Amino acid sequence: MACGVGDGSAESTCKTKISEFEPEMESAINQLMKESPDIFDFTDIRGANPRVVSVGRYYLGLINNMSQRGFCAFDNAGSIQVKKTNAFDESFVVLASSGYVRRGPNSYSVTCTPASFPVGVSTPPPSVPGCPLGGSRAIACGTDKPRYLGAIGVAITQVTKEHPELFDFTDVAPGTADGYKVLNADAFIKAVSADLSAVGYCSIFTGDMQLKADNTLSEAYHILTGSSHLRHDIQSFNGTCYPAAF
Repeated sequence: MACGVGDGSAESTCKTKISEFEPEMESAINQLMKESPDIFDFTDIRGANPRVVSVGRYYLGLINNMSQRGFCAFDNAGSIQVKKTNAFDESFVVLASSGYVRRGPNSYSVTCTPASFPVGVSTPPPSVPGCPLGGSRAIACGTDKPRYLGAIGVAITQVTKEHPELFDFTDVAPGTADGYKVLNADAFIKAVSADLSAVGYCSIFTGDMQLKADNTLSEAYHILTGSSHLRHDIQSFNGTCYPAAF
C-alpha cells in the first residue's frame, strides 16, 4: 500500500486540471478487457463501453495494470487514484453509475497536490481471533456474483434449529418464509460465526457478516434487518472485496 514512494499527505489540495495520466488509464482499461473478458458483458454495450459484471475485479485489475505501468494506484470508494511520485496524484471515475465502463477524458476527476494517498494503511491488519488465516486488507470492493450465499444460508438455518430460544418464530418479516425475529442479536451473530467456522470459513461482524475461505476475497452479508429479523436471501449480499477485507 506504500507503493514504494511512501504515504501521501492528509493536507493535499485538490483541483481539476488537465490530466497527465489519462492515456495510461485508457491503456490499462483496454488491456483488462483483452486479458480478462469475463469481467465484462460484451453483449451489453453502451457506446463503445461494456457493462462491468465484477466491479471488485475490475478495480483490482486496473490497479494491477497501472502498477505494471509504473504507477501506484488505490481504490478510493470507486475512484481510482494514481501517482508516480508524491508530487501529485490524479483520480479517475472509471465506472458509470449505470454500471458501464467509463473512460477517456470524461473519466478524469481531479488532481491532488501533493499526493493524497495512501494515508494510515501501512500497518498490516491483525488476524481475526480464531481464524487460522492471516489478516488481509482489501484493495478493491464492489458488486459481484456471490460465492458464499449458500454457505451463509445453511449456517443461519442451522442456528434456527440449534438455538430456537434466539427467535420468535411467530414474528416473520413480511414477504419471507423464514425471516424470523431475532431476540438476541449478539448470540445470533456468535452462533452463525461458530457454524461458519465449523465448515472452514472465517468471519467477522461489522454491521455486515463478512466471511472468507481464504484471503483471495471476502464477501459481506446484511443478515439482520433494521427490525431485527434475520435474512439470508440474495438481497442480503452486500458485495465482494479483493483481497479479503479482514
